[in-house]
Amino acid sequence: MQRAQIAHCDGVAVYAGFEGAGVGGLREVADGVIHLDCLEEPDVPELAYRGVFFDYAFAVGLRNTTDTLTEACIRLHLCPRSAHRNIRFMRGPYWIKEQRGWRQLLPTNHASGDGWVDTRLTLGPDQDTILATRPYWTATETEEIAGEYAARLPFASVRSIGETAESRDLWVIETEPRDDRIFIMSSLQSAEFAGDTVLHVLDWLGTPTCRSTELLERFQFVVLPVPMPDGVAHGYSIMNARGRCPMFDFGPALRGEPCAEESAHLWCELVGHPPRLSLDVHVHPGDIVSPKLNNVLPEWYRDGAAAEVAERVGEAMLAQCPEWRLVPVPLDRPDFHMQDSLMVLMAKHLGSAAFCLQDYALTAEGTKPLLISILDAALEEICRDG
Repeated sequence: MQRAQIAHCDGVAVYAGFEGAGVGGLREVADGVIHLDCLEEPDVPELAYRGVFFDYAFAVGLRNTTDTLTEACIRLHLCPRSAHRNIRFMRGPYWIKEQRGWRQLLPTNHASGDGWVDTRLTLGPDQDTILATRPYWTATETEEIAGEYAARLPFASVRSIGETAESRDLWVIETEPRDDRIFIMSSLQSAEFAGDTVLHVLDWLGTPTCRSTELLERFQFVVLPVPMPDGVAHGYSIMNARGRCPMFDFGPALRGEPCAEESAHLWCELVGHPPRLSLDVHVHPGDIVSPKLNNVLPEWYRDGAAAEVAERVGEAMLAQCPEWRLVPVPLDRPDFHMQDSLMVLMAKHLGSAAFCLQDYALTAEGTKPLLISILDAALEEICRDG
């Protein structure tokens, strides 16, 4: 976690140093505003990562030190890269922590200028909360939430597939074993939190219908809600605690070379029981934009049969939305290392139908119906394949 920082202004203490904090620096100013700088991730291994990804995660603690209602004004300074790319992340939506849950702030709370955003909110007497651009869960909360699902759903159980460099578990929630496995995970970018969205698959399966009964009898579902707990804890966007980028570290994992612990454990899990379908879910709330489906080109699959199944599954998913943007995974762009990405390696070495859903909805909740719609269509196509 980051070092403890604190600034005071007009009865409000603004602080970092807690699990999930994401802020570069706090500066108290005289005009009733506390300025915050973006966090820079240390030891980014490739210049290309700096050019494409910069910190757009943001989380800071707010504590009202008075016994009256007090207004806080937080000014977030956008770094140049975040200002011209990923604006939808840094400019909101913003969230306020309420116990274990989160509440999204209305746009009327914000004002913006050239390279900065002001967020104003009222804190109750002695209120202590977190302001963030992602409704994240800590490692402890993830374990509790996973346990609650296992306790509530008779067909589900919780298992750790390994530990991170800082000894945080990678928890999966899985249904009863079957020959055919479906793997669904939140994005391997801790700033793009989709844990609650992917767990909605279990909510859907937990509703006793003919369809859910049929699917549970045919498939084992494995859901990974938080694949980068160290990154979440440090407030990073794409890096883990050792300065590695797990989403581009699966090639080294395949070759037995040094790599991110998250990548090594996840690759071992998938090789041990290759899924028929893998779906990586990204959620970008704040703007209503056509959703994007990333697929792997047919020639990159290990054989023609796997490519044919993946193509039919992709077509079934695309049929669920009239405004899809289909974007194949690029292997020829120098600013991405997609040849070492999980999707490509699953297609090439495991034959899994591998896709990435990127949804741009008004709220994170808005992604859930689309996820269920495309998943149901994909499973129907896999059932036809036998």
